Amino acid sequence: MPLRYSRHYYDLAIMAKSEVVDSALGDIELLAKVVEFKNKFYPSSWANFDTAKPGSIKLAPNQSRIGELEKDYKAMENMIFDKKLSFEEIVNILQKLEDKINQI
Repeated sequence: MPLRYSRHYYDLAIMAKSEVVDSALGDIELLAKVVEFKNKFYPSSWANFDTAKPGSIKLAPNQSRIGELEKDYKAMENMIFDKKLSFEEIVNILQKLEDKINQI
């Protein structure tokens, strides 16, 4: 896993707590645009962006990665200037967001 990868999870958790989350979730075309952008500029052999649709979204990290991500998060906490969330809080926020998206 790349160094400071956990920062992506933190950033997504913060966005999930913002006031724009409901408008973003109401714009299904936004998801299609993100998928198109990711496929074009950040192709990945392990990610299947074409299945990134409500009902199959996976945002929370796999249980097998939590320990490694939590260690990475603790190592980079000094880079966070806002309210620091525990990694457990981050995972819980992402799981709730994942559930909300998959119910659309």
